[in-house]
Amino acid sequence: MQVETDIPLGSARLVVLGSAGLAGGFSLIGAEVYANADQATTETVLEQLAKSGDEALVLLETHLAHAGGYWLNRLRNECGRSVI
Repeated sequence: MQVETDIPLGSARLVVLGSAGLAGGFSLIGAEVYANADQATTETVLEQLAKSGDEALVLLETHLAHAGGYWLNRLRNECGRSVI
């Protein structure tokens, strides 16, 4: 899954996963949005972030934030380059 953005080098990524209504608003400010994301999509995106080492601010809709998952838990517990 690849999302194209015009983010300058050295900038943190803003990644939003949630319902189309929530994600749509964030797309107006240039966020990478994953509309209607489910737990599997969330885990895939978080795995890609962890492996790439990119700095990121990740915003999750409540049901995704409470769903858990290997990569979600790992990134929450590490002092890494992603803030969830």
